[in-house]
Amino acid sequence: EVPDSEAIVIGASTYEAEIHPRIRYTLYEIVDKANYEKPALIVGAFGWGGVAGRKIETLITRSKFDHVDTVESRGMPRPEDEERLREGVRSLIARLS
Repeated sequence: EVPDSEAIVIGASTYEAEIHPRIRYTLYEIVDKANYEKPALIVGAFGWGGVAGRKIETLITRSKFDHVDTVESRGMPRPEDEERLREGVRSLIARLS
């Protein structure tokens, strides 16, 4: 539940050059009904181009949520992607302190 959480992590892959429709609907509901000043980390994966992460980032930055980072990987995360994800999580935790 967003109201009871200290932060949110949004995970979504790019789907036909967009945010997956069900994820997009859920994000619109969250921003419309549970728009809180909480840190948000965006995690995504893509095959051809990382579109979903940028679109989610735009949606989150226009809300009250505090965008921490967007970490996307092409396909299976490589070691450098995993390190970026760890850094994103560290930044998220730091904002909770």
